[in-house]
Amino acid sequence: MQFLIQTLSIILPFLILKSKSANVNVLWINDKSTGLIKDSVDIALDYVKKKNNVVVTSLESVMMNGNDIGNSTDKVCNKLKTMLDEGRSPDMILDTTSAGTLSEVVKSLSLSLGIPTLSTSYGDLRDVREWRNLTSDQGKYLIRVRPPGDLLPNIIRNIITSDNITNAAVLYDDSFVMDYKYRSLLQNIPVRHMIQKIRTGKNELKGQLMRMSQVDLNNYFVFGSVKTIEEVFAKANEMKLYGTKYAWFSITKVHSNNIIYSVNK
Repeated sequence: MQFLIQTLSIILPFLILKSKSANVNVLWINDKSTGLIKDSVDIALDYVKKKNNVVVTSLESVMMNGNDIGNSTDKVCNKLKTMLDEGRSPDMILDTTSAGTLSEVVKSLSLSLGIPTLSTSYGDLRDVREWRNLTSDQGKYLIRVRPPGDLLPNIIRNIITSDNITNAAVLYDDSFVMDYKYRSLLQNIPVRHMIQKIRTGKNELKGQLMRMSQVDLNNYFVFGSVKTIEEVFAKANEMKLYGTKYAWFSITKVHSNNIIYSVNK
């Protein structure tokens, strides 16, 4: 949430200048995979209002569902129509969709309608197809700021390059959006690798780690919550996946000085 507060604080005043009004109607479009709740957005907007003397006249929201793209698109269009009919056309779209088709739908709408938009979606420039070829003017009001969770996985590239690692197993849970990274994460790096979502259930996780070990993947990068990392490392210890043959790395969004993980005898 701190990322959202800081981003809105910096970017929102510029988008307000574009709308030529300090009284703004905000349309917030989210998807279920982000886990972002309305309280977080309210707190972030509250902070921005106090700091920048912005009046958010209304905050409308639409929750999209990646399993129902057609219905989700209709919900956004209907919400836009309702706001227009009521004389509350959106001065700004806050796009917190993560990635994929739903996120592209939002960007296509904001681009075609010319509505100032702040997006915190994941991916590099190639992954955001609808905004790939913005003009210089469009780039002033269609703004995307990549969240920390999108940049963290790039740590892998630095570790692999600096340590001359030739194989890697990348595991992740729902706290990281990694689906779109299959193509680009380790692109142009000579490393044999697999990228998989962590299986739930002890037997499934054991089978997953066993299959990776059987194809001689010995360097493990685990992206996840504290609970997920603990479960993976406990299973690795149980399977004796430790010693000089193996290397384990864990990456989490949780900030703490008291988290210690180890895979060893």
